[in-house]
Amino acid sequence: MGADVDVGLGVGDRYWQRAFLCGFDSYSRKDYEHRRGWIVERIRFLLENFAIDMLAYAIMSHHMHQEVRNRPDLARRWSAREVAVRWLRVVSTHERPDGSPRSPTEEDIETITHNPRRVEVLRRRLSSISCYMAKLNEFISRKANKEDGVPGRFWEGRFKSTRLDDAAAILACMAYIDLNPVRAKMGESLPESEYTSAQDRYVAELAKERVAEYRRARRAGEILSERQEALLAAARRRTKLADWLLALDGADSPL
Repeated sequence: MGADVDVGLGVGDRYWQRAFLCGFDSYSRKDYEHRRGWIVERIRFLLENFAIDMLAYAIMSHHMHQEVRNRPDLARRWSAREVAVRWLRVVSTHERPDGSPRSPTEEDIETITHNPRRVEVLRRRLSSISCYMAKLNEFISRKANKEDGVPGRFWEGRFKSTRLDDAAAILACMAYIDLNPVRAKMGESLPESEYTSAQDRYVAELAKERVAEYRRARRAGEILSERQEALLAAARRRTKLADWLLALDGADSPL
């Protein structure tokens, strides 16, 4: 990793003592489980636009854990136009019917690209863990407060981050994140812990094995039934479940 690349653990805590970020709140008797889904969707959306890698994550009841790595080396490769489009997507307040941001206009893009200094400021922001967490937490707080019908502060404070300087620290942090839902009794095992990178990777690997089994059967001359074809299609979709996570055995892995 270069000198300007950080691997850090980001954590956001809920401000209200009795309020839940996700899961079932036994005090208010409200179920916030659905929030896990839109939090992960937002994380994935932001990572499509930021120069940041996701190593591990877990969405808990009162907080979330993330192990991320910023990639200023990737951001430096982007053209001025790509920087502008990525930033405008991140800050867009205009949504399509499906909730995704509308494409930025040419006028908005040119306003940024015609200002080289602005481009460089945004390039740095798009590889900043602090900026990424700010945009994530802002989205979560606005959406959760709207759902709860309340205004005001949502998070306990600024997210906490610890720099991880070597492979041992990175692995220890991953183990802490992966085991957190099990310790909190949110799952009996890693594969059963929903909305975690551990489950994403497990399900994807299991699906790859299932796809390989069907392929071997075809090569052996077996004709798959309609049900098996449907299961194969579903397995193929699940193989992509962890594609947005950093491949730990890939060329870009910090391990």
